[in-house]
Amino acid sequence: MQKYNILFNILKNTIGEESKTSFHDHNFTNSIQDTINNQLAYGLIFKQGFIINNQLKVKTGFNHINGREKSMNGISFQLRNDTNQYKFWLIQGEFFKANISDYHNGLSYHPNEKLVSKYLLLGRQFNKNFHLGFIFDQWIYDLKDFQGSSKSLYISFAPKNDDFVVRFKISENETIYGRSPLGIIQLNWSLGPHTPQRY
Repeated sequence: MQKYNILFNILKNTIGEESKTSFHDHNFTNSIQDTINNQLAYGLIFKQGFIINNQLKVKTGFNHINGREKSMNGISFQLRNDTNQYKFWLIQGEFFKANISDYHNGLSYHPNEKLVSKYLLLGRQFNKNFHLGFIFDQWIYDLKDFQGSSKSLYISFAPKNDDFVVRFKISENETIYGRSPLGIIQLNWSLGPHTPQRY
């Protein structure tokens, strides 16, 4: 069994800057106004799901945004093996690449400015209450020859039901400046029909 989902958007003031000046500015500004007049951006999202058997499910996705001399592309996958609703193995990942060079009044600044990011997640849902997993992240910023990675262990605990989840995450982040540990505690609850994500 297969499921498809295709979404196409025309976007305004999504990939652009507010500044109208003719000089090169590194300050952050709100995306209120186009620097390249009368141009829109478009976004395309394609998702596909496969049900291999009663337990094994596969999902793939492709995302593309283009406009104002910038482009962003991403591919993703998810592999899930269910024993039942509250007991499963999960593997998912994503690769993202963006050409994000600035373009002002006919001049292109940082034409080789690119950002690449990817992650891989391995998770195990043991029962209705506990979820344990590992995440590996890596990113590369070509313009400044700067890159980093992160290795994380996370535990999610739902004390009573699916409406409230406590998530603990311990990470080790590594960049050219060295390594640094990080600990995060998240409290997640639902205000509508969607339950909090376990992973």
